[in-house]
Amino acid sequence: MNRTLFRKRPDLRQESEYRLIPVPRINHPSRTGWENDAHSTYEEIFGKSITTAPHDLPIPFPEDTFGERLSLGMKTGLLKTMFSLLSLFTKQRGTHHNGGVGATGRIRFLTNDQTSRLPFCQSGEELPVSIRHSNASFEDDGCSQLRAMAFRIHLKDGGSEDFLLSTGAILPFWSVASLLNFAGYRNKVKDDNWSPQKTWLENSPTAFVGAIEAARLAPECYTKMSYYSGIPYGIRDSDVFVKFRVMPHDMDRESGLLTTEQQRRIWIQNRIDQNEQPLHYLAQTFRDRLTTGPVRYTLEAQFRTLDPSRDTAEFFNLSRYWDDEVYPWVPVAEITGTSPMDDRSTENLAFWLGNVPRGLDFMDGYSAHDYNSVATSRTRIYPRAQRLRRKGSAASADG
Repeated sequence: MNRTLFRKRPDLRQESEYRLIPVPRINHPSRTGWENDAHSTYEEIFGKSITTAPHDLPIPFPEDTFGERLSLGMKTGLLKTMFSLLSLFTKQRGTHHNGGVGATGRIRFLTNDQTSRLPFCQSGEELPVSIRHSNASFEDDGCSQLRAMAFRIHLKDGGSEDFLLSTGAILPFWSVASLLNFAGYRNKVKDDNWSPQKTWLENSPTAFVGAIEAARLAPECYTKMSYYSGIPYGIRDSDVFVKFRVMPHDMDRESGLLTTEQQRRIWIQNRIDQNEQPLHYLAQTFRDRLTTGPVRYTLEAQFRTLDPSRDTAEFFNLSRYWDDEVYPWVPVAEITGTSPMDDRSTENLAFWLGNVPRGLDFMDGYSAHDYNSVATSRTRIYPRAQRLRRKGSAASADG
């Protein structure tokens, strides 16, 4: 297994003033005709401009102190305990509860100038992969929630590299502190009373924009959605950082994007009454799709150079989209799923953010409000929880 490396954060400029999260503008044909109406919808729902909502980002950014690192360690420990208890008592994952649906296949790295910038890519090389699609929160495929794709590259020397991605070019969680804030409100949701989440979104404009961007309601198929890494990876021994996304070839128009009316009820996540699909219809649809032929995806990369003299910590904010006209997405590999996995093999798949591709690393996170705390905590939380849930001999890392 690859050793997770965290680089020391350089001194960056401070933001001069609070900047509201803008709605991402994603230049891709699959998004034609759809808009994230968060800013206008917020005013409709809450009767006030989103610009007057509480400031929920760490601006000014906290300094690297013993107290901040201690607080991050304590909050990471709390999350670790929460996930561990879930795994201990349910014998399931803390998230992605139904295990999802899996497939085996191949990845082929492309030959171009951008592929050569990635240390783990060897132009033209083809390697085996394991793929899993899953839901982030609820077992019911018809609910409104984030969807996930993870895949593992199996290396010739017996090692592996993991990629973990989810729907949404930006996310409603950007730090350990924001995740714990959400968890506090989610724990108050009882039965069909979703009002605590409405309060959460009113108090967090960043989460409001990110939730509309990331949630998918009753999508047609796992191969009709795009998936983003969100977290920037550093290319070791350089100032270049890279994000990844996966675009299925089947996807002419992205499925599950929330309509304007559904955005007005974003805090309500249960399935809509008109949806009569089975509980696990997405898994069956994916298996059926594989019977007609291979499922193909393109792995794309977005490169950006960190300039400490110009950039601030917002460079790493998972809720700020890197402008794809300035930092275009470029194809680096083709992924092909060929054979469905049986349920047991899929359940035994265990992906871990710390199993980073060769030559990549993460920026160190030192505060619970640090945008890099997401990567820092995820690499530390999952191993213990994974050991506590029921797993077969095929299980390895985490996720």
